[in-house]
Amino acid sequence: MTELNSTIRRFLTVSAVALALPMSAWAQQAAGSAPAAPAQDARASVQQRPHGHHGHHGRMDAGMRGDHLFMLRGLDLSSAQKDQAKALFEAQRPAMQEKRQAVREARDALHQLVISGKYSPERAAELAKDIAQKETAQMLFMAEQGNKLVQILTPEQRTKLQTRMQDKGAAHGGRR
Repeated sequence: MTELNSTIRRFLTVSAVALALPMSAWAQQAAGSAPAAPAQDARASVQQRPHGHHGHHGRMDAGMRGDHLFMLRGLDLSSAQKDQAKALFEAQRPAMQEKRQAVREARDALHQLVISGKYSPERAAELAKDIAQKETAQMLFMAEQGNKLVQILTPEQRTKLQTRMQDKGAAHGGRR
């Protein structure tokens, strides 16, 4: 069980790091930074779509369904940077979908065990470990992609993004 706890702790640590970049940019946008006109058009089209599992605000839907640059709004990306970011997102999309599907299937397997009437703590622990490993792989992939995205930015843009992240952390009392 200690190995499972260690895996879960590692997963949570990696998750926190991997989510810091996009979530901090999202928080900055939600706090009122003015997005560029094309981003407003993209956001408007997202609001007309059915709501995703992230609630009625559509912010995560925007990132998942095509408005991938939402986390970079307000950083004044050049056309070349936008093209690089879009190419990066397009290139990683199939691998990310595969990783999401693997996590979904692992969670479904645990769910099936729970409702099957054949529950065993040992099998549940195995499935939970499998879920943790697949989620860790997904989070590491996201962190790697986030790092590639940050490499596209100029030093000034990185500084601005880091400031947003720090401000967001302070605004939430160090949470998230």
